[in-house]
Amino acid sequence: HPYGGQEITLVQLIQHEILMNCVPVTGDGWESYLGAATWTFNDASKNVLKEKFEDKDRDTHIAFRAAFSLVKRAVETAAIIKAGGIALKDELKSDPVYQPFLKRIVS
Repeated sequence: HPYGGQEITLVQLIQHEILMNCVPVTGDGWESYLGAATWTFNDASKNVLKEKFEDKDRDTHIAFRAAFSLVKRAVETAAIIKAGGIALKDELKSDPVYQPFLKRIVS
């Protein structure tokens, strides 16, 4: 089955991200509400997804839309977090938890 276990795995990854104080990011739309996942049709060859995409396979096109949406949302989220860190740097600098973050974004 093409999607056996993917949703459960993605939910577990999201739960782990939250547990580790990370910000889970998903894409937009039904294709990527939990992230971006696909399958390789039980084919381990190097270019299987490229070939399926070029063959206009529907599932592969959905996976690529999900991946592009996820990357777009991740870049937007990173920009928002960075802008917030810069705007709040004076308030955050006294909290040791934020020191590594502030060192990366404020130089």
